[in-house]
Amino acid sequence: MTSERHTAAAPGAPGAEAVPGPPPRSAEATTEAPSGPAGHGGVAWPWGVGARQRWAVRVARPWGVGARQRWADRVARPWGVGARQRWADRVARPWGVGAWRGWADRVARPWGVGAWRGWAVRCAVVVLLAQMAVAMVTAAREQTPTIDEPVYVGTAAVYLREHRLAYNPEHPPLGKLLIAAGVAAAGPRLDTSFTGDQGAVGRRLLYASGNDPWRLMLWARLPVIALTLLFGLVVFAFARDLAGTAGGLVALALYAFSPDLIAHGSLATLDVPAAGSVLTSAWLLWRARRRPWPFVPLAGAALGAATATR
Repeated sequence: MTSERHTAAAPGAPGAEAVPGPPPRSAEATTEAPSGPAGHGGVAWPWGVGARQRWAVRVARPWGVGARQRWADRVARPWGVGARQRWADRVARPWGVGAWRGWADRVARPWGVGAWRGWAVRCAVVVLLAQMAVAMVTAAREQTPTIDEPVYVGTAAVYLREHRLAYNPEHPPLGKLLIAAGVAAAGPRLDTSFTGDQGAVGRRLLYASGNDPWRLMLWARLPVIALTLLFGLVVFAFARDLAGTAGGLVALALYAFSPDLIAHGSLATLDVPAAGSVLTSAWLLWRARRRPWPFVPLAGAALGAATATR
């Protein structure tokens, strides 16, 4: 019996027959196409399975279960239980117990114990300076010119009309310019053709030029009176810095009732402006120990005013 089994021989061997096999696969066929959404070149990325999930999340986010809770929170926030408490706090804040205490503090602050003390100190300062002002104005109205006043008033009038330092060169011009402010308000007539000395110029201005000497002297003295009252505040402030509020009031009372200060403060002279400027400079230097700026420059200006006055 002849066997139908064929023995495979090696290629190239004699007598070997070629056994037919499957056809070879091409290079294109051997390349497997990538699977999934990336195999479509990125076109299927917004539409693949994962993309559907993401779209579902995006669409459902404003309307899902959690979204409902968020919408409920947003809608109920102005009107919920906690919102009622917040609204109650906002409404009751200006009118609650603490608010009433705050309003009471604000209303009572200008009228409390400390406030009454502050008002009492202010009133005392005003009363002391007011009585001093009355005394100085009364003296200025009733007192005749001293020996120096016609010189300063005549020189001030020359400063105003002729703008030259022809008279009283022994004293700097600042104090006489202060007197000139009052002389300008009086509006006196000045004989510019007169060539006498400084004393004669003043007497001619008061008694021989058709001016009212009482009115002219009162207006010339008013700027010095105002400056004397201002120096009273400096006395109070300086003494308060040194000895407290009570010490400041005592110092101001001594200043306001001093006959020398009332007499010199009611005259159109240079004594009070020069002395008060020196005192102001000393006070500002005292305060400059803790705060050099701006008290050091101010002290220098006050000292300069004193040297420019006399």
